[in-house]
Amino acid sequence: MNNTPIYCGIDVAKRSLVVGLTDKKKTKTQTN
Repeated sequence: MNNTPIYCGIDVAKRSLVVGLTDKKKTKTQTN
């Protein structure tokens, strides 16, 4: 059960990375 917070942190980091990448792609497509 000690691994749950670690997994949660990784999940949040992955989500933030994915959101950041998608946002960059959206902005690039919009500007272009």
